[in-house]
Amino acid sequence: MSARLLRTLLVCLCLVAPLASGCSLREDESGGDEILFVREEADGPTIHLLPDEGEEARRLVAGDSPRWSPDGKLVAFARRPANTPRLGSNAELWVMAPDGGGARRLTPKGGHMAWLPDGNRLAVGLHDGSIHVWDAGSGELLRRFRSEDHIFSVVASPDGAVLLSASGKRRIEIWPL
Repeated sequence: MSARLLRTLLVCLCLVAPLASGCSLREDESGGDEILFVREEADGPTIHLLPDEGEEARRLVAGDSPRWSPDGKLVAFARRPANTPRLGSNAELWVMAPDGGGARRLTPKGGHMAWLPDGNRLAVGLHDGSIHVWDAGSGELLRRFRSEDHIFSVVASPDGAVLLSASGKRRIEIWPL
C-alpha cells in the first residue's frame, strides 16, 4: 500500500472513529498532519507515527490507544504489563515524547483517558469507579474523585474547569477541577 493511500485512510479513521481505530491525528507546526496509529504485530499492538506526507511510518513503542496532548508535546497510551496475554482492565497508562523517546509509566492501572486543555494534566477513569488527574510531566497524582460505578468515559471541558464522566449506571457526573 502506498504511503499516500495509508495516510488518506488513517486520516479518515482518525476523524470518523478515533477510539475504535486506535488512531490519533494532530496538525504539526508546518500545517501538516501527524498520525499515531496502532498496528497489531506478532508481539502485540505497537504504536506507529506517520509523519508529514511523503515520509514512511515509524514504529515507536509497544502500546495501544495513543492520544496526543493538546499542545502536541506528549503522547499518552495504554500498555499491557509484561506476561499479560491481552490488553484490558489490567492496562497501564504511559506517556512519551512524540518521537517515542522517554516513555515512562504514569499509572499502574489504565482506563479511559482524556487530556485537559493545558496539555499538562491527564484524567483517567478506572473500572473501579475512581477518576485520577495526573500531572503528565512529574507523574504526581493531583486529584482523585470517586463514582458509584465503573467509568466508561471521561472528557474535560474546553476551559479545563470540570471533568465529565460517564459510568456503567448510565450516569453523567460533573467533577470540578
